[in-house]
Amino acid sequence: MRYNPGMAASSLQFTPLGTYIGARVDGIDLSEQIDDDSAAMLEKALADHLVLVFPKQSLSEEDQIRFAGTFGDVSQHLRPDALRNKGVPAANPAVMMVTNERKDGKPVGYLPDGEIFYHTDSCFMETPQRAVCLYGMAVPETGGDTIFASACRMYETLPADLKTRLTGRNALNSFEFGISVKTVEKFDRDKAVSHSHPAIGIDPRDGRRFLYMNELMTEEIDGLSEAENRETLKAVFAHIRTSPDHYRHKWRIGDLVLWDNRRAQHARTDFPPDQPRKLRRVPVADDKPVKMAPA
Repeated sequence: MRYNPGMAASSLQFTPLGTYIGARVDGIDLSEQIDDDSAAMLEKALADHLVLVFPKQSLSEEDQIRFAGTFGDVSQHLRPDALRNKGVPAANPAVMMVTNERKDGKPVGYLPDGEIFYHTDSCFMETPQRAVCLYGMAVPETGGDTIFASACRMYETLPADLKTRLTGRNALNSFEFGISVKTVEKFDRDKAVSHSHPAIGIDPRDGRRFLYMNELMTEEIDGLSEAENRETLKAVFAHIRTSPDHYRHKWRIGDLVLWDNRRAQHARTDFPPDQPRKLRRVPVADDKPVKMAPA
């Protein structure tokens, strides 16, 4: 997809990374203030491609926060203080370090090791974050890739019986902080934070529908029996896992990846625990809950 840039944004170049998701963006230095024409082009590109990759950036924490602010109010990370290593100084509340670094044997950041199931960040909150930007600071030689899949295509390719069963229903999303691979049917409700959202959402900006359920956090669908829930969730999660419409990002130092957090699910592959992996995360808030797609 090509754009017709104005003079101020004439250097921007967009190269699709997949048929349905992902585009590489060249011709921009994110350490500098972004002009209005460039911001408008990036906003459109994010809506169209769902994931934007900006390679070879050199960004301070302040640069990344300023860039995230191009797309809305910068949000705060949601991790409870109880999970923070007390030996590490408190960080900017907008910043979360996704890293396997340790101090005194304890993680200094969050989600340090291993695989992470497909999910959308903060879907257990009343108003999930709109977008997320992640910046590569240290990357392993192998593994630790982030796989992005289009929830719009997940909806479009969903079998007709599942579309009928899910349309007009809410689904409960729960999460226990620190868990990346779910091995239980439901999280402990005394420890988990939970919220219901439409199983099928619609974005009022362009009218595209998307599947708003994920294997890590979605636990039950309103109005279905226990048996129907198990059957439906199993089918939906299998559909998500086998979706061919994805983009797999192999991290390099200096990569900044921005994604539409409501319409792009993401997962992480395993990686050697003795190889450093450090990514800086800054989220963008939204002011509206997920909107239910009409029947």
